[in-house]
Amino acid sequence: TTIELLALPRADLSSVFSSKASKPPLAQLAKFSRNNMIQWRVNSFTALSRGIHQPAHFGDTASHGDSVLDFPAGSHVGLLLHSLLENIDFQQDIRKQCTKLFPRLLPLAGISTEQEPTLVTWLEQIVSTPLDGAAMKLNNISNRQRLNELAFDFALDHLSIDALNQFMQSLSPLPLQAVSSAEFGGLITGVIDLVYEYHGRYYLADYKSNLLGSKLEDYRPENLQRAMLGRRYDLQALLYAVALHRLLAIRLPNYDYEQHFGGCYYLFLRAMRPQHGKNYGIHFNRPGLRTIQQLDLLLKFTPLESADA
Repeated sequence: TTIELLALPRADLSSVFSSKASKPPLAQLAKFSRNNMIQWRVNSFTALSRGIHQPAHFGDTASHGDSVLDFPAGSHVGLLLHSLLENIDFQQDIRKQCTKLFPRLLPLAGISTEQEPTLVTWLEQIVSTPLDGAAMKLNNISNRQRLNELAFDFALDHLSIDALNQFMQSLSPLPLQAVSSAEFGGLITGVIDLVYEYHGRYYLADYKSNLLGSKLEDYRPENLQRAMLGRRYDLQALLYAVALHRLLAIRLPNYDYEQHFGGCYYLFLRAMRPQHGKNYGIHFNRPGLRTIQQLDLLLKFTPLESADA
């Protein structure tokens, strides 16, 4: 066996180290030139109206012996009333239902048992007050005709706050506090206290426990209108109306706004009295179809498949 040792061949490295050899260009950071970025966020009426100054009520402050109007005020009371109205059957005995609900709900709100008779009377008045001045009462609405706490989320490409303020002001005869928020895209979210069907039409209702004064006259229609505009509930109602309009368009066969959309009730609960009907405590508005369509356009959303088409 013969073994031969050979030297390794020498590589020609001259081209590798030559200063004249071509070199790949150094990586450069890309320059971002877009200057109109819109923030993506989840917004709600509460968030949009956070900068709104809440006006004090201009009603009577002296007690006139009405236990409902004199009932304590505050967010804890509002939450309690919402919970009670969500859980009771409008068509069943209110007092019997309250006997079961009060031990659980009153301590959470810090309300004493001494207030139980007033709360029972108050709820009985609420459900038996004619909302339309005629036969439409909550106690004429069965559980199968109602949805409680209807939550909604709808997407939007871009909301111009200036355009929204201009649109809302065009609907109001009085100057409005402008909504102050950055322009954004993303989601609008909310919860409608009550949606119900009555004689083939669909309505939304929002419960308000606001203390506007200690007399029923403080809850006249003109005062309620002032409260709606001052607290920007006008915007809240329209957002809710668009949400319900979109839901009905998806769920209701042959949906037609003029035929099926009943309107928006804002119920100022302290002043609801069966004997007075809609004269106190009840604010109603049914936006025109064009108004709904205009706001719907401001809140438009383009699905990805549409955008790529």
